[in-house]
Amino acid sequence: MLNKLFLSLSAVILLLHVLVSIRTQLSNVVKQIKGLIEVFKEKLPIIQTLGNPGQRDRHWERISEIVGFPIRPTPDLTLQKIIDMNLEEYLPKFELISEAASKEHSLERNLEKMKIEWADMRFQIVAYR
Repeated sequence: MLNKLFLSLSAVILLLHVLVSIRTQLSNVVKQIKGLIEVFKEKLPIIQTLGNPGQRDRHWERISEIVGFPIRPTPDLTLQKIIDMNLEEYLPKFELISEAASKEHSLERNLEKMKIEWADMRFQIVAYR
């Protein structure tokens, strides 16, 4: 009886050691993930600015002029490549371009919407006098 109790107690102690080990490993993984998230959060402004869907070729030309080399949204331009370019120093200039692009894009969309709404309108013009 005492032998079975000792074996059960040994099993519980072993299980506790395993659980503590797993908890420590999970804690380390969580710390690593948090660190990666923090690094990613630092890159979000450049990602959001360059990822603006309202940017047209003219905007990308201005961005290329600022950085001193051609940069265009292509299938080859990955997030990692953008991060590796270390473009953060140009962020204030990029933000101005992106803001203008957003406003222009909004105006373009509204103009297209107005064209559709007014396409079937007929105006009758009558003589003034």
